[in-house]
Amino acid sequence: MAAKYVLEDDCLSPDRTLRIDYKGPNPFKFYSQIVMLLKDVLEIRSMNIWQREFRWDFTGDPVKFFYRVVAQKPYDAWTKAYIELTFQGTHPSDSAKNGEMVIFITPKLRTEMPQSTVWQRSQIYRGLRWFYFRTFYNDARRILIGKCIHATERINDRLKTVLGIQPPKEMES
Repeated sequence: MAAKYVLEDDCLSPDRTLRIDYKGPNPFKFYSQIVMLLKDVLEIRSMNIWQREFRWDFTGDPVKFFYRVVAQKPYDAWTKAYIELTFQGTHPSDSAKNGEMVIFITPKLRTEMPQSTVWQRSQIYRGLRWFYFRTFYNDARRILIGKCIHATERINDRLKTVLGIQPPKEMES
């Protein structure tokens, strides 16, 4: 594996995650809609979405589930947002009963620059890269962090809509 220069930021720093608590009928109804929701909100293709974990525990009632999915939103040649959604909850076997679920949304902005050639590993290149990042690309990354936050908020609102949870209304001035 080639060496890389990596910068990673938590988009929601200092909190790191958004949390949605849901208690109601059919907490697992999001599952069939999550890929389309991420594709629509982030304007990405299916190949940029992957499932990290999917677990069910059928040994009791209610059934416990855990699901983790990651979406990758490319911004430029070096920088991508990785938005991880973790769903954990219980789903009753009786559809008349309510289940519970907690959703965590964790966005990160990651910039990777390769260091695969002798030139890219040289002190001169490192100095020029530092100057470029410090002088020009830092402002671009701040803008990309803002885009990452905005995308995370849109995902949060869409998930609440799917689950029937009303997003908080903005105060009128």
